[in-house]
Amino acid sequence: MSRLNCTRVTAWIIVTLVCCSEVSAAAEAQVSPAQPQTAKLSVPFGQFPYTGKIASDTVNVRSGPGQNFESINKLDADSLVLVEEQVQEWMKIKLPRSSSAYINKAFLSRSAQQPALGTVTSNRVNIRAGAGTTFNVVGQLNKNDTVEIISDQGEWLHIFPRNSCYGWVHAQFVSMFGKPELYLAEEENESKRFLASQPAVPPEPLPAVQTASAARDAASSADTVQPPAAPDAASTEPDGGQKTAAVKKRNGAKKTAAAGDSEVAQPVVLEGKILESGRFFQRFGTHKLQQNKKVSHYLRSDTVNLNSYIYSQVRINGKMTHPVKAKYPVVNVEQITVVQ
Repeated sequence: MSRLNCTRVTAWIIVTLVCCSEVSAAAEAQVSPAQPQTAKLSVPFGQFPYTGKIASDTVNVRSGPGQNFESINKLDADSLVLVEEQVQEWMKIKLPRSSSAYINKAFLSRSAQQPALGTVTSNRVNIRAGAGTTFNVVGQLNKNDTVEIISDQGEWLHIFPRNSCYGWVHAQFVSMFGKPELYLAEEENESKRFLASQPAVPPEPLPAVQTASAARDAASSADTVQPPAAPDAASTEPDGGQKTAAVKKRNGAKKTAAAGDSEVAQPVVLEGKILESGRFFQRFGTHKLQQNKKVSHYLRSDTVNLNSYIYSQVRINGKMTHPVKAKYPVVNVEQITVVQ
């Protein structure tokens, strides 16, 4: 065989082997089982944490990274959150103010100067998603950590822990919004408003004797993180119903403190459950009224401490307006009564 023919044969063999190798690799890719992929996120400004914005209504905040954890809050679209890290499909966020967070009274002392502030008296004290040791732990606080006290529930206190407590939101419902200072500045303002609204007279002192429930809730090792689950929109629990059409402006309508033109105030009597409003740049109320498991009104008041009625079923007397840019009517609460 001539040198030229040998060269041609050799080249043909090499091309054949390369083609076969490519076909084999392609076939392997098709038959190989799909591998779980960690969600990728382009973090703004270089790293966590950052301020995020909720992209949908009634998104669950859970006590852990999975749907098997209880829901401790629901956030509406445009609520701001502080995103601390990502674990696969779940975003770890600083616990929002309106979330369920409870501490046993035996581990907290109340400030004499400001009864709405408490100081943790032990190390590694569990903060739970409900008023009992059967609820999941959402964080742990140490001695001298401070908390804001929202309400009293037997042996437990509903609190807002200022640090070391977290919730989890599915990544598809959080969009990147800005630097962490954006959220932290708003949170500081929220704390000032809350403390300013509290009565100056201190409540009865907390019991000094450790209860049986408190003993069971002495700090333990951190819970094992369970694997992530599917997206967690609260699709079966819609919040807010149909969007109302914008109300036309009337000549001479006054500008309200919540911004936007409003109708003339009308007296109303309403019943429902009070929730916190969450964090927005333009808030129409400090709280929300929930009727039939749907948010129906924004609430605000200069005379009633609405924080004392969070999660309570109440009857409200007040004046209602509907600012043009508001999703719900706004009620200025004048009187409130707990409905048994």
